[in-house]
Amino acid sequence: MKQAIKDDGWRLPDEAWNRIEQQLPSRKAHPLGCHNPRTPDRTAMDGILFVLRTGIRWNELDYTGICTCSSAYRRFREWQKGGVFAIFTDPSLITYEALRRIDWSRLKTNAAG
Repeated sequence: MKQAIKDDGWRLPDEAWNRIEQQLPSRKAHPLGCHNPRTPDRTAMDGILFVLRTGIRWNELDYTGICTCSSAYRRFREWQKGGVFAIFTDPSLITYEALRRIDWSRLKTNAAG
């Protein structure tokens, strides 16, 4: 699935994304080098934040057109282990959270639903 071309008001602003992107762990190469292309990180983050903002179940993300639930949840677990979400203590992201109403209670490793 492709990311929406038009900003629908739910996407992460460029400034916030630039800060988060620096915190992402490096990706290991696939051992066989032959799998499907990975969903772009920003698209996966948009999906994760959509789930956190709306409270929908991960599986329902497939119907939004943002990205697949499996890609978003896999990246969510990977990034949570890597400490990526600690960046959300950044003042500019706290402001973003206040505007977009992120539901932080969903930031649990066993949040698959």
